[in-house]
Amino acid sequence: MKKIVFIILMILPWLIEWGERFGENGFETNCLSRFSIGWFNDDGYRKYSDGVFMLSNSLFGTGMGVYSGTIYSLSPNNHLREKKMVHVSFEYTYHVGNGIYTAHTISMTKELGNEASEDEMTTFISPMLKDGGRMLSQINLLEGVRVAAGTTAFPRFMCTAKP
Repeated sequence: MKKIVFIILMILPWLIEWGERFGENGFETNCLSRFSIGWFNDDGYRKYSDGVFMLSNSLFGTGMGVYSGTIYSLSPNNHLREKKMVHVSFEYTYHVGNGIYTAHTISMTKELGNEASEDEMTTFISPMLKDGGRMLSQINLLEGVRVAAGTTAFPRFMCTAKP
């Protein structure tokens, strides 16, 4: 009997944290999100990235993701100068607590068809797309249904709260 009580007391904190993290107001374990960002230079040239993040979170603070998209280089008169396909997969850890979302990339792999360098991906898509990439953001739930992330140079991506 003492062994059973001891085992229950050992796993109870894990069960409570799991319930709080993925309870009724928790986060989706899988999501798909369109993601675009543009960068403008003073000389009129610009870069634009457009793609899709697919995230799959485990219940214990780890996850896997895939980004598929394109980085475009445009001239001042909107002519396409260059187009690079981006296809990467990555593993990460994450934590949500006290209104702060943190994520850390454990590993990233360039997949078949990827044409972009790691530098281009971290500059024009997200600093998360490299080994050791980190993201920290304050999050707020607005009117109980919408998530707002803190200000940053990059849009943030996360599996949002369930409606």
